[in-house]
Amino acid sequence: MAEPLSKAAKALNISDDSRGFPDFHLHLLTGVHTVYVNEAHGSDETGDGTQSTPWKTPLHAVIRLGGTDKGTIMIQKEGSEAYTEIAKAASKKLQKTLDGIRKKEAKATLTMSSSSGTAKEDDKDREIVEDKSLPAALRIKIRQATAKRGVRVVVKGWVNNVRVQSRKLVFVDLRDGSDEELQCVLAGKLVTSLSFSL
Repeated sequence: MAEPLSKAAKALNISDDSRGFPDFHLHLLTGVHTVYVNEAHGSDETGDGTQSTPWKTPLHAVIRLGGTDKGTIMIQKEGSEAYTEIAKAASKKLQKTLDGIRKKEAKATLTMSSSSGTAKEDDKDREIVEDKSLPAALRIKIRQATAKRGVRVVVKGWVNNVRVQSRKLVFVDLRDGSDEELQCVLAGKLVTSLSFSL
């Protein structure tokens, strides 16, 4: 069950059944199309929606019913002596709230399922793999770089400075204890593999 409906169900003390749907206790409501809400003496925790043990809030009643079209909600407001049918405007507002909760639930479920798939794809996109078809790289110090032009090399050191030109172009200045500095140009896939945000 997605987060918004779970939070609402938890706040209203509704347990989940084995399928992950709120247990609306419809077995109590079978054949009964009228539920009762008493704002003064009802209880969302111990009530069952009958006139003798009403619920406290209309939202709890709508969630337990599964919608305003599933039954009639009779409400007794504080200071009132009798139950009256909930106003149409209030009923529409409750249904709109329930629809919003369901929409957030669906969106959260969709987001969770799509984000897990794209996270794996993003990790594959960020992985930098050495091309084995090229000759082996020779490890050098930065001071040897001018003598090794045109040769595939590996330089190990630390980043002295990073300049982000755009989302697709980054300049990195490396140092390795030599007196010189090496400027590296990162583009395309190399930029997206960086761990800092651009």
